[in-house]
Amino acid sequence: MKWLVAFDISDDKIRRKISALLLKYGCRIQYSIFEIEIPFKKVNDLYWDCSQLLNKGDRLLFIPQTDNDCKGRIYLGNRKFFRWMIV
Repeated sequence: MKWLVAFDISDDKIRRKISALLLKYGCRIQYSIFEIEIPFKKVNDLYWDCSQLLNKGDRLLFIPQTDNDCKGRIYLGNRKFFRWMIV
């Protein structure tokens, strides 16, 4: 299943760790926004791993994406970030 993941994390070290976790499953499409593909059953494990790193006030958002959600997307900017997800 595809997920759009966005975060607002103030600490650089934690932000790098969260980014590294997310990059195992997909790619960065903005500085703090990732598109990942992970089975629904495993997303809870990823969510838990990420939640253990967050400080109070940090935010992390997982948004499930269906095939219909992905159709018709338009990506502008540096294409190297989008190479695996062009629909």
